Amino acid sequence: MLPQLLEDRTVLTPLDSADTLEKRAIRRWNIAIVSGLIFAVLIVVVVLLTLGRGCKSCDDEVEALKCFYPLGGGETAGSLIQPRLSSGLCQNAFFKYTSKKGGRYWQDIEMVVTSIRKTLLAKERSVLLPNESQMVIFDIDETVLSNLDIYKRMGFGHFVQEDFDEWVLSSEAPAIPGMPSLLHDIWKTGASIGFITGRVEQLRNATAKNLKFAGFGEKCSESGTATTMCYEELILRGEGPHVDALTYKQEARAELSKEFQIVSSTGDQWSDLLGAPRPSIIFKMPNPFYYLP
Repeated sequence: MLPQLLEDRTVLTPLDSADTLEKRAIRRWNIAIVSGLIFAVLIVVVVLLTLGRGCKSCDDEVEALKCFYPLGGGETAGSLIQPRLSSGLCQNAFFKYTSKKGGRYWQDIEMVVTSIRKTLLAKERSVLLPNESQMVIFDIDETVLSNLDIYKRMGFGHFVQEDFDEWVLSSEAPAIPGMPSLLHDIWKTGASIGFITGRVEQLRNATAKNLKFAGFGEKCSESGTATTMCYEELILRGEGPHVDALTYKQEARAELSKEFQIVSSTGDQWSDLLGAPRPSIIFKMPNPFYYLP
């Protein structure tokens, strides 16, 4: 029986074995190619689905940029609120921008404060001389004092004049980060410091109290000491005919320029800075929350 079994048994020749191995290799290669193609298709599908879901987010981010346009959103002359700022999109954008945890607002402030310091106080090329006839001008709100707390409470756009007036009268607005030390170092050079604010004259006492509370000292004529930081001028809007912010600030600088050489001006609105007489050095603080022409 053994010989018969051996005769019936299929025996692979060396050539047949090679052909079979090649077929198996080709089959495995084909399987690998198909598997790779399927995997690639899946990757493409996942990416497309992700992009599809992200488009809405991208559109929102692009739309939110409009909230930060210089003329976009916020309080305008006459306390007119532009509806766009009251949208949930803008409110969320501003809350994110001003977040204490990584909000870009604080980085933007730091960049400007650093720029002022490097420009005015650099030891190798300081533009300030120990001369009280030189003056450095600052706006107050959103320049040296922050009203962010009350704007957050009002939802960045739901402006309530009574609430804001109560806030100002409390004299508790904190200093813009970095500003007290900056102004102190400017004062130490011997140059004079002046404030021009859009606040009305009736708020002089509350404003002066707030400046002292925030670390900016008192008016030099009232400080009683030459060893403590003080400021020479605090100009507020008088009771005359109302003019726009640009005109008012120009007129205030014109008055100061009769007595002082104005070296630089810093403000959060372009109306704080533009118009003649204008110093050759100006610094714009970040403020997308409201616009004052």
